[in-house]
Amino acid sequence: YDIISTPEASLIVMELVEGVTLQSVLASKKRLGLDETIDILSQTAKALDYAHEHKVVHRDVKPANILITPAKEAMVTDFGIAKTEVSELTLTGTILGTPDYMSPEQAKGEEVDSRSDLFSLGCVLYECLVGEQPFQSGNITGVLLRIINDRPPDVDWPSLGLPSGLDGVVAQAMAKDPPDR
Repeated sequence: YDIISTPEASLIVMELVEGVTLQSVLASKKRLGLDETIDILSQTAKALDYAHEHKVVHRDVKPANILITPAKEAMVTDFGIAKTEVSELTLTGTILGTPDYMSPEQAKGEEVDSRSDLFSLGCVLYECLVGEQPFQSGNITGVLLRIINDRPPDVDWPSLGLPSGLDGVVAQAMAKDPPDR
């Protein structure tokens, strides 16, 4: 690994990791079982926790940025729009990230912190278990408005073969107010 900086450009040299994205897995399977979801997302949460301990917020947690290696290791990729919690890389009022997985504060262009990544991870959790994104709409504005204003759709977890206790986990991860996550 290396960082190269020249007057013309700055480059980050990273490890090439073989694998498939969680997005690809979901496209082929539609949804995952509870054990597989827990395995993938617990590893993802540990990686995000490490980043957060170092004051780095990813800001674009989504299935396309979670890589699954042949050894079934989950890796968080694409820190391209990440920021340190102490930096001024983006101004409040700037919206960066993928709309379907944004936190309410991110969708409003407000300041984000590690709790924003937790909301996004909650959206990924919902998608893995239900087989669809929680805040669907016909356009980006509609998605953002649903994220800001609506609760995630209610799910009959037992009809999916899942424990009903998932309601609380999903609701807490996708709470509208960051302190509630």
